[in-house]
Amino acid sequence: MIEIKDSILDESVKKFFTKNPVCVDKNFTILDTSKKIIETGHRRIPIIKKEGLFKRKKVFGIITAMDILDAYLRNTNFQSKIEDIMVRDFIFCYENDRMKNVIKKFQFSRRGGFPVLNKKNEIVGIITEKDIVNILKDVSIEIPIKNFMTHKPFFIKEGSFVNSLKILVNTRYRKLPVMNSNNEFLGLFIERICLKTIIENKNIEKLKNTDVCLKNIVKLNEEQKIEEAINLMLEKNIGGIPIFKDEKLTGFLTERDIIEKIKIT
Repeated sequence: MIEIKDSILDESVKKFFTKNPVCVDKNFTILDTSKKIIETGHRRIPIIKKEGLFKRKKVFGIITAMDILDAYLRNTNFQSKIEDIMVRDFIFCYENDRMKNVIKKFQFSRRGGFPVLNKKNEIVGIITEKDIVNILKDVSIEIPIKNFMTHKPFFIKEGSFVNSLKILVNTRYRKLPVMNSNNEFLGLFIERICLKTIIENKNIEKLKNTDVCLKNIVKLNEEQKIEEAINLMLEKNIGGIPIFKDEKLTGFLTERDIIEKIKIT
């Protein structure tokens, strides 16, 4: 387990969340929201509506890149409003909530992030798994990665882009390793790249997953220390790393794997 100082766990979340988050109005189209995700690099965007004389920003729902990919596979019209497919039953926290309770919320909900609200229920920020992992950047954790990673990770074989997209959406994994017939690692099939692909390409049916998978991948050995992985994830702004032993893929490490090992009493 990872132990964090009580002084940090007792801090309010307002010290750690991302302020002025990217949001879209509930009347945005699915297409425009997709472009916003691609442009900003944020995989999760709050949907807002402005209420009252002071046009307070109230969260109406949440949308993720995965939700939009799911809508694409269901042949949803991308000129429809984003509120038609957004998640209305979303999790949130308040800006004065203690980090201890916010981390617990991550551990139990298994969500990648949620809005932060003030006392007036206006959105003031968003807290993500990356923000939580960032707390650990100066913590010495000399435990091997293999104690944290997902062993024998789910993967896909090289093949059709569309078939691979269906697997990605059905499993809800944000990243899937792509392997050849000899079980050699070829790259990562990633939800945000998939979203960019369906927005910018017309001949989707002709694409292979290897045409769009990320090949220049950061790799680590399962015997390396978890603190090395944490620092690398933060430095490269990546949420998951394939883990190897003797050139063979043996695991996959995500921000969620790390957060689940944070000790909260």
